[in-house]
Amino acid sequence: MSDLPSRAQGAVLGLAAGNALGLPFESIWPASKIRQVTQGVVREIPDDTRESPWDDETAHFALVAESILETGDIEPRDLAQRLIRWRDENGRGMPVLLEKVLEEVEGDVPVLEASEEVCERLGKNWSAGNGSLVRAVPVALAAKGDRIRLVRMARDAARTSHWNPLCVGSTIALGLALDDLLQGREFDPASLAAEISSLGLPETVSQAVSGARLPLSAFQLDGKQKGWAIKSLQVALWAARAEGTVEEILERVILEGGDTDTNAALAGATLGASRGREALPERWIESLHDSSRLSDLAQALSR
Repeated sequence: MSDLPSRAQGAVLGLAAGNALGLPFESIWPASKIRQVTQGVVREIPDDTRESPWDDETAHFALVAESILETGDIEPRDLAQRLIRWRDENGRGMPVLLEKVLEEVEGDVPVLEASEEVCERLGKNWSAGNGSLVRAVPVALAAKGDRIRLVRMARDAARTSHWNPLCVGSTIALGLALDDLLQGREFDPASLAAEISSLGLPETVSQAVSGARLPLSAFQLDGKQKGWAIKSLQVALWAARAEGTVEEILERVILEGGDTDTNAALAGATLGASRGREALPERWIESLHDSSRLSDLAQALSR
């Protein structure tokens, strides 16, 4: 079993690698078209990735990680201000929901109030996006096995922009699963589903966790609500238990279509947390933009 530093780096670099692998196929629909375009092979990170700014999933990790390291916790105001600066400097891949919340924050609305208002205005379906799930990665690394702290931090991290209970519950669930993997424990869907229920989180989330044992095709990733938090949660948890190499598993995720960059990023995180940095192809790590910074953040959080 890999040690914690390796698993921490694996989670972060796996996230970035999955993000980069899935990004070129994010807007291709349906899944059959991705298979046609790729001839069923997705194994290489695009050549221009090293020189391109991070997409939103990887940038999100870094922003949340730096906020935690500086403040010692999840501080919604600090995180929102970092997101605003990122939006103004780059903002690559920023989801609409996050943009709307940040607009409210710039209008001097308190961060959590802005998040709740936007959620209510958009409605339960439009506000249930998967944009907060990546925040579970730095939270799980920082909590270091303290599940009470992890739940609180994940809740605050999600609510900074994604107030919808499905987003909050999915972020917490992914954080708890990552905690198991980072600590070298086997992830058990039934046990995690029971833990989710005991926390009073939506039953839809605990059902989704239980459903992680289903085949990947059961999640219908290129169907309706392709960017739904619940679907991305299931992909990430499915990947943690899947058989095959990291290359094979992430390829399968991307070929299913849907929100390919987010799904592959979260699957890469759980795979890396479970198997360690050694399981990631070195050529992927060499192709990433500023991989040394990502490694440094993983190490700093997990100390």
